Amino acid sequence: MQQLFRDQALKEKGSVPPEFDSRFKKEMDELVKGMAIDEITLAMIPAYQKHFTESDIERMNAFYSSPVGRKVLEELPAVMQEGTQAAMPIRSKYLSDWKERVQRDRKEMENSAPQADPQPPQQ
Repeated sequence: MQQLFRDQALKEKGSVPPEFDSRFKKEMDELVKGMAIDEITLAMIPAYQKHFTESDIERMNAFYSSPVGRKVLEELPAVMQEGTQAAMPIRSKYLSDWKERVQRDRKEMENSAPQADPQPPQQ
C-alpha cells in the first residue's frame, strides 16, 4: 500500500517528501491500532461459515499452528507486497492497452453508426 501511495504521489507531484516513508508507517500504525478488530472478526464469521465447515477451520488452525503455517503467516505479507509490486507494471500496461482498445472501439462505433435524421418524418 505504501508503494501505491508513493507511486501516486510521484505521478501527481513528481516527488515525495523525505519523511514520506516514516510518516506513512506512523499513519498506518495508527490506522491498524484504531481498527475495531473484534467487530471486523464478528462481521467476517458468516462468510467463513458459508465457505468452510467446522472441520475445515480446525484443519486450518492446525496448519497455521504448525511451523510451516506460522512461516506462511509471517512471510505472506512480504510475499504479497513483493508480488503485487512486481505485477504492477504488467497490470498497468494491460489496463492502458485495454483503455485504448475501448476508446478505439467506441470511436469506431460512433463513426459507423447511422446518422440520425435531424427531422422526424412528416405524416
